[in-house]
Amino acid sequence: MIKQFNAIQKKQWSEEGCVLLKGVLEKNEAKQILYNLDAVIKKFVAEDKTHKDSHSPFGVGAFKILRAIEKTKAFDCLIDHPTLFPLLLNLMGPYLQVMSTEIFIRNPNYNISEKFHTDAGPSMQRILPNETTPPLQFKVQFFLTDILEKDCGNFMYIPGSHRRFVSGPTEGCYIPEINCYLNEDKYPPETVQLIAEAGDVLIFPWALWHGVSKNTSNQVRRSITFRYGQLWCRPHDYISLKQDILERLTPRQRRLFGDLGEYAEFEPSDYYRPKDQLELMQGS
Repeated sequence: MIKQFNAIQKKQWSEEGCVLLKGVLEKNEAKQILYNLDAVIKKFVAEDKTHKDSHSPFGVGAFKILRAIEKTKAFDCLIDHPTLFPLLLNLMGPYLQVMSTEIFIRNPNYNISEKFHTDAGPSMQRILPNETTPPLQFKVQFFLTDILEKDCGNFMYIPGSHRRFVSGPTEGCYIPEINCYLNEDKYPPETVQLIAEAGDVLIFPWALWHGVSKNTSNQVRRSITFRYGQLWCRPHDYISLKQDILERLTPRQRRLFGDLGEYAEFEPSDYYRPKDQLELMQGS
């Protein structure tokens, strides 16, 4: 079941710090997930005054919706998608978990760029990927709308920045030669604005410096992101998944959200080496 990057993808992952996988979701599949995602966004906007806009069911500005997996069962298929999950196992190994699920919305004519940053806080910012060991964490971003030109709410990144060490105090660290540009709403010269189609998937590690471009188009950019981490890492947007959500998931999906089921003896060390982990992760 485990699948490996091809030679070009390996080079991208190692040198650039991310890999774009084309057509992971078939067009109709991406369209159906977008349909359900849009329903989640519209409900969120209707209930949240911060982003409400009488002219648009998608609200205004740029925002995200946490704990997306709790909003609809339509996203369950993305947890261990058969086209993608074998590759994730190869990258991270079988002792992994889903740490967060987030929906990202970038409305038209939103002309503020999101500053470049790394994920997982100031401590992780100073821990860099190592080619000889599995990654600690990475994000998997499913693009559900076409982004075919620059400045359309594109994912932006600095190639190779996952290898740049940040010195100094850990709180609020940044790389000056990257962030100073955005104070003037400019991008560093090496910035890549990702071009992607609905159904494409981007994988990138916590240490990659990335941001989001302004959106000067007339399209609302929507995507959903799953964050995966080693089994011992602390989840990002939940302590434990709600029981009614767990009950609708498959055994492997439940494990990916930290449920040890009947094998748990409820000792802290159980989360490092569940007895049936390999069977669950590598099974069909």
